[in-house]
Amino acid sequence: MRGGPAPLTLGALGPEHDPMKISTLELRWRTRSGGGGRTERRYLDFIVDGQSLQDRLEPRDHVTGLGCWVAEFEREYIQQLLVRVTPESPTGRAPIYMCGECGDLGCGAITAIVERSTVGFIWRDFVFENNYDPAMTDLDAYRGVGPFLFNKTAYWQVLNERASALPAT
Repeated sequence: MRGGPAPLTLGALGPEHDPMKISTLELRWRTRSGGGGRTERRYLDFIVDGQSLQDRLEPRDHVTGLGCWVAEFEREYIQQLLVRVTPESPTGRAPIYMCGECGDLGCGAITAIVERSTVGFIWRDFVFENNYDPAMTDLDAYRGVGPFLFNKTAYWQVLNERASALPAT
């Protein structure tokens, strides 16, 4: 098991995240503009409680792993978000937004601890990191974002619907 933050209990979410407060998760198409050496990417953004998570996080030049990569990559990404496979991040965090050119964690990504709880899935402790230099990890930039608690059935349905839309391999 990898080191990292301790598991979060619902009581530890804090008063602004009452255990009865369940966040909603949707996916919405978005486009990263191309030109000047950048590849245009059409991808699915995370909409949390009706607002783009990308707009909250203001990532540098990053996209999600949904909609713009090959199906095999996307399936693996969905498995990480469902906590079925271990993310490649040395901290055990799952990538939320990654390099818009190649999707490689080595270029840097916004990651989060993704956990399953008895009532759902929790995204917490967002950071910017890569998979080779711990000194580049930015623990403070996203301190005010999250945690988010998603109903397990609704969360699974959103990600499963996306997985079902992928071409067979």
